[in-house]
Amino acid sequence: MTYSGYYLETTGVIKRGRGGAMKLPWARALFAGMFIIWVWGCSTVTEQDLTDLHSANAVVMKEAIERIARGPSFPLSLMDGLVSKTNEERAVNIMVELLQDGKQSKDVQLSILTALGELGRKTQVPVTPLIEKLKHKDPQVRVRAIETLAKTKNKEASTVLVKMLNEETDKYPIIWALGEIRDEEAIPALNRFAASEDKLLSYNARLALAKIRTDETGVHTDPDKSDKRSLLEISRMVFRKYREVMMALFQKMAHMRRA
Repeated sequence: MTYSGYYLETTGVIKRGRGGAMKLPWARALFAGMFIIWVWGCSTVTEQDLTDLHSANAVVMKEAIERIARGPSFPLSLMDGLVSKTNEERAVNIMVELLQDGKQSKDVQLSILTALGELGRKTQVPVTPLIEKLKHKDPQVRVRAIETLAKTKNKEASTVLVKMLNEETDKYPIIWALGEIRDEEAIPALNRFAASEDKLLSYNARLALAKIRTDETGVHTDPDKSDKRSLLEISRMVFRKYREVMMALFQKMAHMRRA
């Protein structure tokens, strides 16, 4: 059987055409190897992860946290028969203890918060330790805690996040998190920012409100449907803000290609 299609092109060796790629033995081996690496890289909470979380070796412990933070590469339903769901709950308990012991570096705390956010998508994560991190002196830790609360979608955090809107300088992560949590109690605060003269702040607030209203009605509402010029102005603002970063990235890529 032959078929038409596009295949991975590598220096002209694997070409597109009518079934030509898979006729090469090494090509089949390459795809098989890539599949094995993909499956091997699928990460979920194992007994070894739990053991490593208790390790006195900081490097081993951090590697276990990062494995959990990466999360599974394919739907967990495929792993139901292989991995006990209680491992996730145990991992949450261990990492919450590590987060609260006051001995972990900023880097480790960030990794723990990321891992808890990943686990929070499918198992319950206590919000109190996460809320405590909203008071951390480092803004990066605070933002990561906000992101983690958003992933858990726990509405208990909504009141605290609304209060933070009036105190925190960087309001965008908080507004995004409130949209992800989708708590109706956040609507008055978001309405206030949606009316802001700051177009970027207003746009993000309206996006968050649209998510909450979609959750209520099941009908998606476009916050900028009535004002297309607003999107254009925001795009220009974002482009100006990150133009230097983009240019630096292009220059680095060009240098790597020359090397």
